[in-house]
Amino acid sequence: MPATVRNPDQHWVRTGTTISPTILTDKVGIGIKTALYKLHLYKGASGGTAVDGLDTFVLENNKNAGFTILTADNWFSRMAFGSPSDGFAARLEWKYDDKVFRMGTATADGETAIEYGNKVEGIRLNSVGNAKFVGGISSGTRTISTSGHSLNVRDVNTVFINITSDIILEGLTGGIDGQVLNFVYKGDYTHTATFEDTAGSADQDFYMHTRADETIDGGGITFVCDGSNWFDASHARHV
Repeated sequence: MPATVRNPDQHWVRTGTTISPTILTDKVGIGIKTALYKLHLYKGASGGTAVDGLDTFVLENNKNAGFTILTADNWFSRMAFGSPSDGFAARLEWKYDDKVFRMGTATADGETAIEYGNKVEGIRLNSVGNAKFVGGISSGTRTISTSGHSLNVRDVNTVFINITSDIILEGLTGGIDGQVLNFVYKGDYTHTATFEDTAGSADQDFYMHTRADETIDGGGITFVCDGSNWFDASHARHV
């Protein structure tokens, strides 16, 4: 026979180890006498209101609010998202021993999107691992004015050549697979910049389309990185 647990504000039924409200429309509050949501964990009035569809479980405070998932170092802390078609379709997870925070889908055709502004899609990772940058890749720029082989182009898509004397470029560092890099001449048009073909002195060499050094005194050259070296993609080598 179920036992009824009563207090002045709510009626509950205990069946075995399960306690539930007697009325399905009841709201449950912790830290608050009159709950505003289905499950309302309250520590202070925020002044805000949860929107419809995101109000089943609400944590409210007048300062910082949040919840913590704790596990041992070699186990995952997880949050899963599912439906009748797939009970584990997407997830957030962290394992301390791996030192990797993972987010994304857990279903074969799933895609992951990152949005900005008012729900505007900026980046989409499709089901085969290709990333689409909806607005295009807009990275930083660097300026080079001296010879060298150690210019770090991580997170860079344009290098301006601003010179007042002739320079020799032997290679780069920091490039990633698929990165596109434009060298644009901004000098005084009386001095030259030479790109050495496979100089061997840099972390990442230039591979020029002629397989020989190339010198420019205007315009520019586009390179594409394969993660190890940079390949001249401005021209085609004809036979």
